[in-house]
Amino acid sequence: MIRSNLFTPALVLSVVVTWGCSDTYGASPPGAAQITGVTPAREVRVTAGPVVRSVTDTTAVIAWSTNVIADSLLRYGKGADNLDQLARSPWNGLTHSVQLRNLTAETTYYYRVGTSATQSTEPMRSVASFKTNAARGGP
Repeated sequence: MIRSNLFTPALVLSVVVTWGCSDTYGASPPGAAQITGVTPAREVRVTAGPVVRSVTDTTAVIAWSTNVIADSLLRYGKGADNLDQLARSPWNGLTHSVQLRNLTAETTYYYRVGTSATQSTEPMRSVASFKTNAARGGP
């Protein structure tokens, strides 16, 4: 028998199956399959960060880590109560890094990190902020 560890899922659901199926009167005829319990996947939590890795007059890079493999999602905007823009990373992992582009110079931006695995009403971290640098001047 060949064993391989090349594929190890990060999130696993375990299902307990018992035999029995309820009819309209609540009885369970023998031999019918029925799911009786599901163990939920681990909750995605931020384990480090988020931190602003770099910032220029028009860009910023935000990074963080999670306890399980997840996608990267960051909501941001010019008001703490108006995170109306969304940035994503194209890959999944334990470490996350999202680059924000086309920002306005000398402007405070507010952001919140997350993942599509969490409800938008249940953010992974509270709102944080950073300020872009002054516009670059040059000849």
